[in-house]
Amino acid sequence: IAALPDAIGRLGALTELNLRRCPITALPDTIGELGALTGLNLSGCSSLVALPDSIGKLGALTMLNLNGCSSLTYPPKEMHGNVHKTVGFCCLKILEDGKVSVADVKKSIVNHVITRGDLGRIDSLASKDSAFAEMTKSVRADFAALRKLRDDDVSGALKEFFGDGDDPREWEDGDGDEIVTVEDGRVTKLVLYKCTKISALPAAIGKLGALTELTLCGCSNLAELPAAIGELKALTILNLIGCSSLVALPDAIGKLAALTMLELRDCSSLTYPPKEMHGNVHKTVGFCCLKILEDGKVSVADVKKSILNHVVSGGTAERIDALASKDSAFADITESARADFATLRKLRDDDDTSGAIKESVGEDEDPRMWREGRSVTVADGRVTMLVLYECTKLTALPATIGELKALATLKLGKCSSLAVLPDTIGELGALTKLHLYKCTSLAALPDAIGELKALKSLELFTCSSLVALPESIGGLDALTELDLQGCSSLVALPDAIGELGALTKLDLRGCSNLAALPDAIGE
Repeated sequence: IAALPDAIGRLGALTELNLRRCPITALPDTIGELGALTGLNLSGCSSLVALPDSIGKLGALTMLNLNGCSSLTYPPKEMHGNVHKTVGFCCLKILEDGKVSVADVKKSIVNHVITRGDLGRIDSLASKDSAFAEMTKSVRADFAALRKLRDDDVSGALKEFFGDGDDPREWEDGDGDEIVTVEDGRVTKLVLYKCTKISALPAAIGKLGALTELTLCGCSNLAELPAAIGELKALTILNLIGCSSLVALPDAIGKLAALTMLELRDCSSLTYPPKEMHGNVHKTVGFCCLKILEDGKVSVADVKKSILNHVVSGGTAERIDALASKDSAFADITESARADFATLRKLRDDDDTSGAIKESVGEDEDPRMWREGRSVTVADGRVTMLVLYECTKLTALPATIGELKALATLKLGKCSSLAVLPDTIGELGALTKLHLYKCTSLAALPDAIGELKALKSLELFTCSSLVALPESIGGLDALTELDLQGCSSLVALPDAIGELGALTKLDLRGCSNLAALPDAIGE
């Protein structure tokens, strides 16, 4: 094929176009209409001289193979190995020439121009086009913040590490790896791996509002972090491995509500927060969040998300209760979690007269500490999972279980003496998983099981005493998995099984006494 027809642009759903080794000399402008295109292979198209500027409209493009395009001189050859530079170059050209509006190529601006487009051209166009200026405002502020971060380091360590260039996207470390990552139109990652000469991170770091990952691994002379680090609301990963001179984390760490990973290995000098918390992001951040609340440095409203994500999950129960007794706003936001903890203690201490649960999970007043943190999971400020695995002396689950309104997962695997589930189990409206694996004494399920409208997985594997399922099981509208493998005493399935319209998996292996399936199963 020597030429593509203009009609190619009508293939609006096309995602891949392979023209490898085709003797084409040009591409039609209409190729820019392929809004869904993610892969364009032009390798070996040795007669191709130029790409049309309309390539700049391909906002979804992630792969552009120009290997072996020996005659291609436009865009400039130095861009050919980078899809963002190539498409960004062309996108800027059609914007500069007024051939498209910012609204026409919004996706391309975000995915290509901001990612690797020439910074001088970006700034120039922003000075002339208010729509383009507004769209690129945040990322240009990110770049300015990075340059300020570098220039505010009076030691000169960051300038030595980053270099003198004005474009942070071009900054590379000693191994040639990129330091700054731009995604979705913002700076999202900053890597200062083994920047061994830096002793203090400048406060300008707090201006990177979209930063999700900050790596300071191997910054062995870094002695302090600024309080401004607490302004990184989007930060999910903070890597401080090998920061052996770091003595303390700022309490502002307590404001990092989105943080899910905090790496503190080999921070040999770090004594604050206490070392026993260093392996748990919720304990560490929760500790700091409580501190700034106790000191009155922030209001509950300022750190609401951090309270729910970290304080409720990892803050010490004593400090939570103490603060709740003094601060009504804090009391309100933690009320449900504290009620859940009280319910769990009641479940263990008062309602299980056999003492089996206490023997299994221990006597700690804080349910989050039961079985070294393996029994209870807290998420979004509520108890969402309870695991009483191998609680072998438990014969009946107390009715109190029904008070855990946010419980999504209940695992009672290998509770081999469990013979009865309470009717209140039907009150667990948020429950999605109920695992009764090898509850070999369980002969029946309560009718209330049918009230679990959110239940997706019911595991009754090797419940060898189970003889029947209640008709109410047909009320489990969301159930997708029903595991009855090894239920050797089960003699029949109820007709209501046919009402399980969402069911995708039914395991009946080893149901040796089950002679037939009900006709209703075909429904």
